[in-house]
Amino acid sequence: MKGGTTPKLPGRTPGIGNPTFDFTIRRTRVQEDTPLDRIISEAGYPRERDHYSDNTVVFEHPIHQGPAAPAEYVSVWEQAVRLAWIAREWADNAVSNTIYFRPKWPKIAEIKEDFLYELSSYIDTSFLRIGYSKDVIDDQREIYQDDDHKLIFKYKEGKLVQVDVHKFDPNHEEGDIEAVLSATIPVVKSLSLLPHSHHGAYPQMPEQGCSEEEYRERLAAVKKVDWSNFNGSDGMDEKYCQGSSCQTWR
Repeated sequence: MKGGTTPKLPGRTPGIGNPTFDFTIRRTRVQEDTPLDRIISEAGYPRERDHYSDNTVVFEHPIHQGPAAPAEYVSVWEQAVRLAWIAREWADNAVSNTIYFRPKWPKIAEIKEDFLYELSSYIDTSFLRIGYSKDVIDDQREIYQDDDHKLIFKYKEGKLVQVDVHKFDPNHEEGDIEAVLSATIPVVKSLSLLPHSHHGAYPQMPEQGCSEEEYRERLAAVKKVDWSNFNGSDGMDEKYCQGSSCQTWR
């Protein structure tokens, strides 16, 4: 299925890239206090305020992507070669595509409560003393690292609010990035790269991986959206704008 955002909600892959994940939490942004915001909320989909935009909320939808293999099972080189091939043999314009690579320190956990208890399932926390930091307002600090794990402690208003757990991946692809770019850039018009992580490279990513169990739990917790309640508009929508004047259509 071609297109941008539209194919992602039914779980299909837009463009030529591999699905980001198999079982996925798909996020969509909606203007706050609109009919669309109301009916999606009534269906029980998780909702939170957008970290980046005012008057915007973010909904989470559980989806099962496919049928192609998820990007985590496809090397950065295979993705780059396919992009170059499509750009040369088929596309008459820039091919929109994000190439994912295995990061050196992927995030494996994001802990917001019961820090010591949860961390103990990943590393030996017997020597850690987690508490407040009066000198830190909004900051993050790397407090612990061993051969396999790295912890990033995040503070807000002097209080520890989250611990990110990263685990070293000996099969990472960060060392291939320069070679991939050097080989691909001469034959494509655009190229984006992003570290592949189930927990995301930044807050509220469009897609985040989840287990099959979490996918089914989330699916069972929501109900079908009642689109018959999608009303409250005056039927006037923006068509196009030129200068200070905008045309509308019914």
